[in-house]
Amino acid sequence: MAIALITGRNSGIGKATALLFAQRGYKVAIEARGVEALAATQQQIEAQGGSVLAIATDVSCSSSVNQLVEQVIGQWGQIDLLVHAAGIISIGHLFGYRRRGVGSGH
Repeated sequence: MAIALITGRNSGIGKATALLFAQRGYKVAIEARGVEALAATQQQIEAQGGSVLAIATDVSCSSSVNQLVEQVIGQWGQIDLLVHAAGIISIGHLFGYRRRGVGSGH
């Protein structure tokens, strides 16, 4: 079974994507800052028979994102798909970024 990590779960695209992937048989890891809305989506996925891991996360904070990834991999061993639907923006230099972890061969 494939594992999808979906950010921006509170509403809109993130929530709809989480529900769709769960319906299609994915194990779904969802994150959001709002714990109540996160729990509601978790319950909705579980009620439909889906497998879900809900983690309160602030995706604007890199250490929080690192913890999110570590928790998902710790629970399910891998992440096959990432859907980034959180409505955040970061201004900075992209070229200083080093790819690591998922898909980089490291």
